[in-house]
Amino acid sequence: MGFVFSDCLLRTPNIVYRTDVGEVKHITLSRQNSIDLGTDALLRVRSTADHVAVELVKGEAFFIVGTEPRTPLFIQAANVEIRAMEARFDVRRESSDDLQVAVSQGDVELRSPIHTLIRDGQTAIISGNSEGIRIFSNTEINRKIAWMTGYLEYSGEALYDVVSDFNRFNRLKIVIDDTSIADLRIAGRFPYTDPRSFCLSLERVFGVRTDLIKTDRGQELHLRAPLRRT
Repeated sequence: MGFVFSDCLLRTPNIVYRTDVGEVKHITLSRQNSIDLGTDALLRVRSTADHVAVELVKGEAFFIVGTEPRTPLFIQAANVEIRAMEARFDVRRESSDDLQVAVSQGDVELRSPIHTLIRDGQTAIISGNSEGIRIFSNTEINRKIAWMTGYLEYSGEALYDVVSDFNRFNRLKIVIDDTSIADLRIAGRFPYTDPRSFCLSLERVFGVRTDLIKTDRGQELHLRAPLRRT
């Protein structure tokens, strides 16, 4: 179900917020409602006397929603409408149709098109390629929102996924040349603006080789499997 704006809201100009690669921006909507906008993201806000409508066009955002019944906050991302009061939650738009919502406090209602309630400690995955919403418990949601403090945290994720996160936050991209290392399991806390330091950690722990290569796209950090000892 798409998000329907009132006639009054449609007459209200958009306020557009953008972040560059590696940038995080704090947005105060009111005394009780705020947003932390993650890297390379785009957000539109429309306000009326009745409510505030927010559209996450791309990227990731962490929402703090208070109790303001006179001006409720309505959020749209992809084809999902999100409503909440007294809640804290992270919304990540993976693509034009794929969405992830992780709740760290309170209850959050999703409408896409059926109504689904996700609670404190739960994460919902909405994929444009399949029907319905998948919900699972996640006791480590604080790791998912560590980017708000300048870090990425992992507890056994695959190197492929970690590299994908680093590339969202940096213009200096990491490229995995050998698929044999893509499934290495990564644990730790890393500054998201320092991919070189992360690659050095891979060298120390796993023996992964790193080459800084100049390409048509700019410089890249290429990862290769450790040399085999004979």
